[in-house]
Amino acid sequence: MTTSHHPPDNHLSAAERQRTCAACGHPFEPCCRTGLEVFLDGEVRYAAVHEGCSTHPAARESTIAGKLRRMRTSEAA
Repeated sequence: MTTSHHPPDNHLSAAERQRTCAACGHPFEPCCRTGLEVFLDGEVRYAAVHEGCSTHPAARESTIAGKLRRMRTSEAA
């Protein structure tokens, strides 16, 4: 029986499993920080992205931010 020097997949980070950014497609550099984004495709999953990259459209982000601001304002009133 052969043994691998690599940890099982469930111990790898999302960036180590993906190897490339989910948003821009460029490879991750060793020791560089990455972000995680949640997406739903019937299950909750996580995608690794470079800092500053996003798989979410900018218009959607601003819409969500606006909704959160309105919710906070209405809760404070």
